[in-house]
Amino acid sequence: SGVVTDQTSGYFKVNTPLSDFGLILPISQPAVLISTVKAGMPHWDGILDFSLKSKLEQIIQLAVENKFEEAKTVTQNMIKTSHDPILLYAGGMLNFCTGDLDKAKYFFKKLALIEHENTTARLMLYIIDWISNQEMTTPLSKPLFSMAWHEENEFLGYLAIVLRDKKTLTPGFIEFENNSEKSWRMFIEGLILEKNNKLGQAQAMFKTSILNANPNDWIYFLSFSRLNHIQAGLSTYLEDKKNHKQKTALFQKKAREYRKNAAEHQTAMTTLIQQFESDKPSYDEKVDIYKVLLDMAPENRTIIGRIAFFHATQGEWQKTIDFIDTYFEKPGRETSLSLSLGLLKGEVLKLMGKQKEAVAYLNQFSKRTRNTWYSLISKHLISKAKDDDLLKLAGRKAEKLITMHTALGLWAEGNKNQIKAANHYREALSTYLDDWNEYDLALKRIIHFRQALK
Repeated sequence: SGVVTDQTSGYFKVNTPLSDFGLILPISQPAVLISTVKAGMPHWDGILDFSLKSKLEQIIQLAVENKFEEAKTVTQNMIKTSHDPILLYAGGMLNFCTGDLDKAKYFFKKLALIEHENTTARLMLYIIDWISNQEMTTPLSKPLFSMAWHEENEFLGYLAIVLRDKKTLTPGFIEFENNSEKSWRMFIEGLILEKNNKLGQAQAMFKTSILNANPNDWIYFLSFSRLNHIQAGLSTYLEDKKNHKQKTALFQKKAREYRKNAAEHQTAMTTLIQQFESDKPSYDEKVDIYKVLLDMAPENRTIIGRIAFFHATQGEWQKTIDFIDTYFEKPGRETSLSLSLGLLKGEVLKLMGKQKEAVAYLNQFSKRTRNTWYSLISKHLISKAKDDDLLKLAGRKAEKLITMHTALGLWAEGNKNQIKAANHYREALSTYLDDWNEYDLALKRIIHFRQALK
């Protein structure tokens, strides 16, 4: 599967340094130097601002204290001498936080034209239009509504669809795989409730978003700005303004404490994740590490999915099944990770010698999934069709090739055809998608074959 917000599905993404603040997932990758641009389109001059870290620290400190106006002024003064995309991003966010949507739109539009893959800038443009009751999709926001399952920021496209359709949360249905995604989803929910004039519920959603936000993610400030907006409006009609002010101050204190603890928690998790993904720890040490990770983030479905693949790389099929089943304990939306795990279960059943169960499961999976490609792979595995037929459908799309060849490799391994399996695994590796779970699995299975020959 592809990237899943907090970390790539193949390898956990490490903590982002302050210099990349505002460009961490679910925000797109940092800007690259643009050597040529279309005539008339805005562009970054490519000049690196080596004082950016200290500038961002100054901006963030003001924003943490809810001094959005001051932070905006400071940012806009900085932009006069530096056009770094990160500062443009901060300018857009802070103008949104102060309610200057036209100016925020200006910055996000400029950023989206400079960084064509900055999905968050596109989402913010749509959010601004949605709040302003101008919901017509523009050329910049239109791609959000047709993002493929394998795209890195597919979740942001999903959020745009949720907002467009005004789709509220369904109890018991999981729409996010980690706290970062949860924070964004709660923000979108708050916007919908706010527009529906359900201000009490909207406040609760914005507070939940704040208390789940990644400490390096602007969503913390976006949710706070909407919460402040609602509370300021309500205070006008309250008789006991003192009590209201005290409650507001208490939550702000709680949020600051959360942010501090979240930063420490993230640093600790980053260290463990780096250790887990390193080749240095032994198998037992890696198991101990992931147990700690699960204790620290029990609701992080991304980690659960990663562990399932870890056990698959070790040929521990029952443990793989156990973690896949844990992942699917609660119903949730289809993601690149859920699709990978859903398909993997059928293949593992085959590897365990449970042919009938594998066929029955994959038949059911092919009908249940809404993803055409994964349905085709599932049907192919349980049919007698030639692999060339599926290969033609994959075309040259690397994401399709890696999922197809890994699946065919596992199925061939289940049929005790090690030569065919190894050939498919090598084809999976030739996609060079080395941050995918499937890549890691294909590589480890080849290593397993070689070790067995010694």
